[in-house]
Amino acid sequence: MTYHDYPLANAIILFGALQGILLILFLLKKSGNSLTYRFFSLFLFSLAYLNLWYALYFMGIHEINGLSINGIPYPYEFLMGVGFYFYVKSHKNSESSIYKKEFFWFIPALIYSLLDVYFYSISIQEDSNRIYRELESSGFFLVIEYIRFIFNVILGVLAIRFLSKIMTTIELSTKDNRTLNWLFLFSRVFITYNLLSLLLTIITFFLDKTSILALNLFYITFFINTIFLYWIGYVGFTKYNTILSTITLAPQSHDQKKKRLIEEKLNQIMEIEELFTQKDFSLPKLALATNISHKELSNYINTVYKCNVSEFINRYRVNKVKALIDDSNFNHYTLEAISYEAGFKSKSSFHSIFKKHTGITPSRYKKGL
Repeated sequence: MTYHDYPLANAIILFGALQGILLILFLLKKSGNSLTYRFFSLFLFSLAYLNLWYALYFMGIHEINGLSINGIPYPYEFLMGVGFYFYVKSHKNSESSIYKKEFFWFIPALIYSLLDVYFYSISIQEDSNRIYRELESSGFFLVIEYIRFIFNVILGVLAIRFLSKIMTTIELSTKDNRTLNWLFLFSRVFITYNLLSLLLTIITFFLDKTSILALNLFYITFFINTIFLYWIGYVGFTKYNTILSTITLAPQSHDQKKKRLIEEKLNQIMEIEELFTQKDFSLPKLALATNISHKELSNYINTVYKCNVSEFINRYRVNKVKALIDDSNFNHYTLEAISYEAGFKSKSSFHSIFKKHTGITPSRYKKGL
């Protein structure tokens, strides 16, 4: 069997490419030629170009109007990742600064573009595809594919690190959170797409290239491309505002950073270390454990949790009691023993505090399970 024996698959791959190009035109009309749009279009056109080139190749179309499509010097292999990376970063960076410090990411595309021009000029002079057949048989294109996937994964990881930094340094609105969630999802899908493609390429390398299995695996690689394109198309046509919206640069104030720090420390002490299970645990010990003053802790807990520190600690103790009652490993424990495990000092205080927080007594809660 050959590529020509899969007309339906070829058509699906081709339509994926055409959808990508249509989305580029659609977004231009909707949102204008912003920096974010230009980088997104660079990424999407490179992905669509990959599908388009191979779809035509699979269909036996090797030239259009006498011009060979083999080896057209467009370095989509490396512009795809660069377009993706700068698309993510353009949601925060200004128009004037985005290129300056990281222009070196374009260098692989520039080098490969020069090689493409050189190879293409040879094929035109010879009026044949000899140079491409020799490069393919030598494994040159396979190495380029490996480098492309690894290059893209690196850029994907850097994009996620960039987004994670935004979360900790900027106070986000609801709209910005939607944009950030989209960028996180897009980055993870981009990394997964490249890792799957790399894995399939490696597997195919060890197979007989003329076998049906190798042919099918090669097609699966392009179906991954196509699914990626259709998914981007769905999001792009239905939620284009999210794709192209920018994140407002509103750095957190000193107070906001302080509040975030207090919350993180409280989470560590109460949720992870569970120091509230100590019977003598109170405001002084909480302040010592978090290295935050008594006054700051009291004010924060009063403002955020609408209670005093003792009530705040008892909430955790009550929830701990409920978790232990629900735990089959503690079935043989008495309610009094469970209350001590949760940090309560006496049976009477345990009963009154539990009923205050839940509305029912501990024994009734246990019977209700």
